[in-house]
Amino acid sequence: MSQGDNASTARGQWLRAWRGLAVLAAATLTPITALAASAVTGTASYRERIALPPDAVFEATLEDVSRADAPAEVIGSVRLEQPGQVPIRFEIPYDPARIDARHSYSVRARILDRDRLLFTTDRINPVLTRGHGTEVTLLLVRSGGDPRSSGPGGGETPTSVPLGSLPGSFLGDLPCADCPGIRYQLDLFPDGVFFLRTTYLGRGEDARHDDIGRWVVASEGKTLVLHGGRDAPAMFAIQGHDRLRKLDVKGRPIESALNYDLFRSAEAAPLEPRLAMRGMYRYLADAGLFTECLTGRKLPVAQEADNAVLEAAYAESRRDAGEELLVNLEGRIAPRPKMEGDGTQPTLVVGRFIGVWPGETCGARMTTAERVLQPHTAKGGAL
Repeated sequence: MSQGDNASTARGQWLRAWRGLAVLAAATLTPITALAASAVTGTASYRERIALPPDAVFEATLEDVSRADAPAEVIGSVRLEQPGQVPIRFEIPYDPARIDARHSYSVRARILDRDRLLFTTDRINPVLTRGHGTEVTLLLVRSGGDPRSSGPGGGETPTSVPLGSLPGSFLGDLPCADCPGIRYQLDLFPDGVFFLRTTYLGRGEDARHDDIGRWVVASEGKTLVLHGGRDAPAMFAIQGHDRLRKLDVKGRPIESALNYDLFRSAEAAPLEPRLAMRGMYRYLADAGLFTECLTGRKLPVAQEADNAVLEAAYAESRRDAGEELLVNLEGRIAPRPKMEGDGTQPTLVVGRFIGVWPGETCGARMTTAERVLQPHTAKGGAL
């Protein structure tokens, strides 16, 4: 073989090797590029001519809202600190592999000032499937659940909205398609928090579902909207201080001769909700504190049940003393004696610790790359 043939052969081998590396690089980078291009974009605004405080925070989540009577699955989320004034532009990245054309997806958003809810969505905002695209325009309503927002330029206080004095418990048995009825207990608190329990009668203890979250009054004081962990906001027409009437998922009256009313109990008897929760946890000065994501409530943590497992996982994951870490757990909110003074206070009782997510927050987005990393988990006890 001549020297020219040898050179030609070498060049051919080099080109084949280069092409192979290029194909490998393309195969490796394509999913990342596709993922980066998948996002829901939109703008958020509200009707009131009110400037947002400089430390406001905007949060938006993309959720799978296909399952009834079950928590919505979060597909992606974004948190914008100091977003400026409305309209607020946002982008929620998501993994297209998690989208099912048979499912329904919606965007939910809220604006907070520290722990105080200022504005929130009060309806389903569909995207992605069933003829909807990747862009959405959100119109938020002012929260009616914060007494600090009263006065000139502020929102409605709990005493000014047509709900009467709070806290209050509303009860009723509503129709069920395949059971004797669905028993509702709805607790409303003056700080804008609600507890809701629905029990499917005739199905035993396992047919009980608890939810917690924030309530707002919309439609010029005519509609109570509950934003919790379920697939979509629950809505009730306010029929005076003592009666609420359930509305359909679009906020329309239910045309039926059957009972859809909840009536105020003579005395408020708050629930002890039991459910899966997500929140920021820290342990400092021999005490645990849990800030629940949906309600924003700060709850002391009882030194019982699976608390020791939570403390151990936190100690292993934290970098600095008193650092807040996002945790998932199953637990209940129950009255326990105050650490100082007389009486009791709502307290988190950890039934089962699930995991801790260092570096994440209630509103921070979780990308696909971060989701493949498993949280620190530990075996726990029963709820």
